[in-house]
Amino acid sequence: MSHVVARCPLCNQKSSVPDGAAFQCHNDTCAEDAERIRNPREVITREQMMRDCAVVYYVAFGNRIRIGTTTDLAGRMKALPYDEFVAFEFGGYHLARQRRAQFSGARITVTWLERSDQELKTWIRQLRAAMEYPNDATRSATRAVKRRLLGLEVR
Repeated sequence: MSHVVARCPLCNQKSSVPDGAAFQCHNDTCAEDAERIRNPREVITREQMMRDCAVVYYVAFGNRIRIGTTTDLAGRMKALPYDEFVAFEFGGYHLARQRRAQFSGARITVTWLERSDQELKTWIRQLRAAMEYPNDATRSATRAVKRRLLGLEVR
């Protein structure tokens, strides 16, 4: 069997391939680049991000719990006054509204609820128990959002 020496069109590295066979670059980095060129990652639109990566967050401030939603958790936490990030779940505006209605008996304002409400405390304990790091809600949320953005988590 004869071989042909060919140059990779991406990295210009020489490779020997069997005559008549498809060219395959042996440079690992180039192979990754070629895969990206063949299968470009689709751009995530705002609508897709809202559907797939929106987070309903629960933060404590004094004797209150706020239920809100965001697609930029880190940015939202920088802008929001809170004492503790207590829990999160994936979901958008509809889920946040549903949760606020679920705990309407503890309502102080539209988004703030009484922290002492037993039903709300039970719900937060359930959410925390399901987190990767139950004692570190911020770390759990950050890792979960990244996995979802990278497509490493089943939706």
